[in-house]
Amino acid sequence: MLLQNGRFDTLVPMHDAEDLQAAAPEPRTIRWYDAGHGLNQQAMFDRLNWLHQQIGIDTRQ
Repeated sequence: MLLQNGRFDTLVPMHDAEDLQAAAPEPRTIRWYDAGHGLNQQAMFDRLNWLHQQIGIDTRQ
């Protein structure tokens, strides 16, 4: 499970995100970004790389 959160998210504050992360099953990967709820381009790259590592999807071409 990949959990991506923005440090400046006004819809899901950090303490709520941390509670959700703690409740998520293992294995889990947690990433924080200097972004709001819509995240940023780095989050998109990290998501694509994570999917590639997990199930072989490669949309980077």
